[in-house]
Amino acid sequence: EEIERLREEFRVLQEETTVHRLSETNCVELILRLIEKKKIQVVFTVDGKQYLTFEQLELEIQDELMAHGGRINILDLQPLINVELSVIEDKIKDMIKQYSKDIPKHIQSIRGGD
Repeated sequence: EEIERLREEFRVLQEETTVHRLSETNCVELILRLIEKKKIQVVFTVDGKQYLTFEQLELEIQDELMAHGGRINILDLQPLINVELSVIEDKIKDMIKQYSKDIPKHIQSIRGGD
């Protein structure tokens, strides 16, 4: 009975129109101000159309590793994530430091072309 009541409330809320909605321009301005005030740190994509937090960058790297069976060349990773190669390399170094106690000694970071 209570579940049905909650479902009905949820349905009604979903059908209501939002009175206060931020435009895309307002969202961009808000994010730029947060960046300017150093409240958030972001990485811009190569095309400059998007940005990622460093946390999201790490998740994207992890997702691509999982999608590729736990191993991917950094040079192949770059176009998938659309972030400068140097930023990916720095983030991977940070991840290795952060998780080094969990990584077996025989696993190493291999960079293509070296």
